Amino acid sequence: MMKNILLLLAVCLGALTPVRGQATFRTVNHAGVDFDCYSIEMDSLSFQAMDFLLNDRREGFDRFVQGMDANGVPFFCMNAGIYANDSLHLGLLVRNGQVLIQPDLGDGQGNFYLKPNGVFGITSQGEAFIQESAEFTRGPIWNGNLPYHATQSGPLLLRRGAVHPAFNPNSANKFVRCGVGINTDPQTGTQFAVFVRSKGPVNLFDFAQVFSEKFGCQDALCLESGGAVMHVSDLDLGGSPHFVSSFIIFYEE
Repeated sequence: MMKNILLLLAVCLGALTPVRGQATFRTVNHAGVDFDCYSIEMDSLSFQAMDFLLNDRREGFDRFVQGMDANGVPFFCMNAGIYANDSLHLGLLVRNGQVLIQPDLGDGQGNFYLKPNGVFGITSQGEAFIQESAEFTRGPIWNGNLPYHATQSGPLLLRRGAVHPAFNPNSANKFVRCGVGINTDPQTGTQFAVFVRSKGPVNLFDFAQVFSEKFGCQDALCLESGGAVMHVSDLDLGGSPHFVSSFIIFYEE
């Protein structure tokens, strides 16, 4: 399904815009802030249209996008996680079934270490998951057949429907943020990955509420705060000259 789909691009803010196959783009509003939202059906072919890339060339986001656009392949991309002081992706990163960076279960400063943090990934059967990091490393995916793609970040926004216990609805700690949640249609069992970036500063509590209230997600993970980016080919979502260490990408093969 995913390999043969053309990109249909028309901007209609506040309404669903077909993007590719079962993918849709829309902008929603919560607590006075707009959020760009890209939702894509996860199935047995999803992993073939998905990639996790390290920014080995240390390019700024705009230059990276220009290079990808030059290939003539329409695509979506967003931060795959947080980077450390050495500009390397922080925490687990799995690409095409190969572990590029091992999980980080340690303690530290910053959002990544605001536990519980978590892992977002997709199996070779096209099943998406978000799990608490330690739980993931003890579970069957990590200890059996490795996920086809996976990234670790933090904090978890939602875990089994519950908002992270450290979040304060009145927090003044507001940044432009991006994250991912998983939504399952209760009637069909169809699973969607929902990628969201705020268009203005937002605190973590309100960001979590977007996933639960607007999309009915039970699990969601913050991918970046402060340097959050999103790109959908031919949609003007704004750019950024800043460095991004790693990307989640959906594209047409």
